[in-house]
Amino acid sequence: SGHSMVNALSTLELNYIEDPVFTYNQNTKTYNVSFVGDSDNYIGKIITTMNINAINGLESVYSITPNPPYVATLDDMVITVKSDNAGSSNDQFVLPLRTGEPYNFTAYYDGIATEHSSDSDLTLTFPSGPDTYNIIIKGTFSGFHFNNTGDKDKITQISQWGNSEVSPISKSMDSAFLNCSNLVITTPDNTLNSANITDMGRYQYGQPNPSQDNGAWQGCAALTTFPLIDTSSVVYMCDTWWGCTSLTSFPLIDTSSVVDMGETWQGCTSLTSFPLIDTSSVVSIGGAWSACNSLTSFPLIDTSSVTNMNGTWFLCTSLTTFPLIDTSSVVYMTSTWWGCTSLTSFPLIDTSSVVDMRATWRSCTSLTTFPLIDTSSMDDMDSAWEDCTSLASFPLIDTSSVVDMRDTWSGCVGLNEFAFPTLNLTLL
Repeated sequence: SGHSMVNALSTLELNYIEDPVFTYNQNTKTYNVSFVGDSDNYIGKIITTMNINAINGLESVYSITPNPPYVATLDDMVITVKSDNAGSSNDQFVLPLRTGEPYNFTAYYDGIATEHSSDSDLTLTFPSGPDTYNIIIKGTFSGFHFNNTGDKDKITQISQWGNSEVSPISKSMDSAFLNCSNLVITTPDNTLNSANITDMGRYQYGQPNPSQDNGAWQGCAALTTFPLIDTSSVVYMCDTWWGCTSLTSFPLIDTSSVVDMGETWQGCTSLTSFPLIDTSSVVSIGGAWSACNSLTSFPLIDTSSVTNMNGTWFLCTSLTTFPLIDTSSVVYMTSTWWGCTSLTSFPLIDTSSVVDMRATWRSCTSLTTFPLIDTSSMDDMDSAWEDCTSLASFPLIDTSSVVDMRDTWSGCVGLNEFAFPTLNLTLL
């Protein structure tokens, strides 16, 4: 007591200092100084304690430079959260971890370092109260599992992935960021350690009550861009970016191992174009680009292995042309181009294996003609060209195997008895 600290305090680096507290030890003649250091040069805050020696009551140190907070390295993950968004208490954020995966990390946030070594969720409490915080995660971190619960609305940015392997045991990223509606990703390309991932969203076929794992980034409506990540091992990619309504472009990811691409980009309403991805292994592509209503063109992807094409380009209302894709293996073609209202023509695709053509071109209101496709295997043609209001003529297709032809040309107001052929209706 009685010792002035004016000289020392006056030479502090003030951009670091918040609320200094001074105490004096009479026996050791040492000042204890506690303060909060903060700077734009560092991520987070840190409470620092430093000693100042005093001789005969006079200060011998006239400046204090606090130890800076922990600074993220390229090996660390860095995320940003807004603690007062919907979810847990407005001064907290809960890190949702994936059950059964290894974790052994330290989280740095708001002047605190917390160690964690289990797969139980970790609650971080910010001493400074409700605010936006950067969180640095150092060590083994096997990924998030928000799954449309908890603090999904609090995470706003991932700026670094870090070097931890994602889900090394389950090899799954399903539901990882499901409906994290405020999330943007600003990481560099090829920095997510995802080479082992096989599942980014999967339908459980062949079960009495089929279930579905939701996609990794499904419902991430704030994403405008997406980085190039390693997807070379991914087999199941169902719903992965479903509902990412703000995505305007997409990178050329490696999809050479993907078998199931059901509804992968469904509802990505801001995509105007799409890259020529490798779909040579894909068997099911149902709904993959459904309701991508800003797509104006589409590349000539390899669909030679595809058997299920139900709803693939459903409601792609801005498509004006379509390429001659290989549909020789396709069996199911329900609603594939339903509502593609800007298509004025259609290529002569191979439909020799198709048995189900319900509503395939329904409401393609700008089609004026249609090619003579092979319908020899066709079983169901319900509503296939319903409401194709601009069709002025139609070819003599083979309907010898068709058993359901309800509403096939209903609403095709441009077709009359002179523009329509005589069909084989023996099985109807």
